[in-house]
Amino acid sequence: MKLKRNAKISMFVFIIVAVLIVLAGFLNLFLNSSDGYKKNEKIAIENCITLCNLEVSKGTLLNDGPCLSEEIAPGWVCDVAHSPRIDLIDNNPNNRCENYGKKGTKHYVEVTEKCKLIKAK
Repeated sequence: MKLKRNAKISMFVFIIVAVLIVLAGFLNLFLNSSDGYKKNEKIAIENCITLCNLEVSKGTLLNDGPCLSEEIAPGWVCDVAHSPRIDLIDNNPNNRCENYGKKGTKHYVEVTEKCKLIKAK
């Protein structure tokens, strides 16, 4: 009888441990999301600032808040905006990146017209 009870307890502990391992795996997968958010965020910020500086050096006027790149890194666009925002310019659909929110492009980098980072999200 005692042996049967110990076997049930052992099986119960085994199941609990197995469930915890599976949950830990899912949590790890969730925290290190499949789109490589953190890795691509750094690349996107660096590339967006570099591209912005290149455009400024060519004499491109960025006052109207143009989209600089529809994919500056996988899943990221690069957009110029004002800080503080100017609604008539920065919220104008003609000045936004078309790919944002489409085709797996879920993130954006915003820089000022002087190529300073506003935010990356």
